[in-house]
Amino acid sequence: MNVGSVLPALAGLALAAGLACSGGAASDDAPVEIVQAPGTKSAEDEEARIAARPPGRLTEARVLHTATVLADGRVLVAGGKGLVIRGAPTAAVEIFDPATGDWSMVAGLPLPRENHRATLLDDGRVLVTGGRGSNSYPMSGAIYDPASGSWSKGASMGTGRSGHTATALPDGRVLVTGGKTALYLDGAEIYDPDDDSWGPAGTMTGKRAWHRAAALPDGRVLVTGGRRPGVQALPEADIFDPETGLWSAAAPMAAARSFHTATALPDGRVLVVGGYGPDRSPVATAEIFDPASGTWSDAGDLGAPRADHTATSLADGRVLVAGGVGEHSLTEIFDPASGTWSNAGDLGAPRYQHTAASLADGTVMVTGGLEGGADAGRSATSEIYDPASGEWLAVAPEPVEE
Repeated sequence: MNVGSVLPALAGLALAAGLACSGGAASDDAPVEIVQAPGTKSAEDEEARIAARPPGRLTEARVLHTATVLADGRVLVAGGKGLVIRGAPTAAVEIFDPATGDWSMVAGLPLPRENHRATLLDDGRVLVTGGRGSNSYPMSGAIYDPASGSWSKGASMGTGRSGHTATALPDGRVLVTGGKTALYLDGAEIYDPDDDSWGPAGTMTGKRAWHRAAALPDGRVLVTGGRRPGVQALPEADIFDPETGLWSAAAPMAAARSFHTATALPDGRVLVVGGYGPDRSPVATAEIFDPASGTWSDAGDLGAPRADHTATSLADGRVLVAGGVGEHSLTEIFDPASGTWSNAGDLGAPRYQHTAASLADGTVMVTGGLEGGADAGRSATSEIYDPASGEWLAVAPEPVEE
């Protein structure tokens, strides 16, 4: 894949300064206000917009979307908030092909949604759950089949939800936990792809949304942090055991947090990084959960506080942390062998509420999100981090040979 100098931010997507300065937590509780993007109603306008797309960029700038690495190494980016001023979700879906280094539009979601979750199933299909739609919280799932390039509507959950988690279990089922609609939720559900059905999975020890979940080596699932009414950040942690179908309280974290990350390490421990603290300010702390002892330990402080960032496992076991509210540009790497943090350089386009995907060659691609600074807006750009060189470079397509 060829990579070039960092592309500038997509022009014409500036947001109000108030949105630029606010964190993701504040915007998620705002009433849904649908504003039609100018110039996107007619088929002719859509065709012109797609034709005018600069190489290497998404056709639809977006935030609060999902990015899923398919079995063949391509990356499926679905939904999110697209080319609108505020509040409206998109159904647009695009695929990145590492072989060409470029994006292409594919069939859209059956329903537009943002702040949903996407999970790769054992058979290579992708399950999309929950999120916030144009004027509701969709209960029905959506399933993408890369073999046919088409979407189908999946079975409906018992409760629609946004700000939840979705975790693949060892037996191929998917555990969905918490989230919120008008109310915060403590219930969990399990999806069975064999018969396209949902079933109850008990209740957590408390209601929560914008928490995080990580699979443990023995098949259990660790759920951490989040927030609930009147509490901006929670220290609590729960564990779900799919063998018994029961929840139990785990030792609480040292720091309360929401909108953080939780990443499974090669040795089975879980690294929790950043997030919003009780005062709704980003924090710089990190800690590690050890399932063998059931205890937490300090993992040092980040170089800068951040929330709504990404944390991605590298092939060598280290973890790459990128972007986020509080520090949009700085990226850092945690080395579990030494327990230390190091600087991984700056993003070309500062961003938060973006996605990160591990590519087959060991690089990591971050996509979309809200760009910080005076020209803040939804981003259509992607960047790739190469652990071998330690460099960030913008996505650029392979040249066409004549």
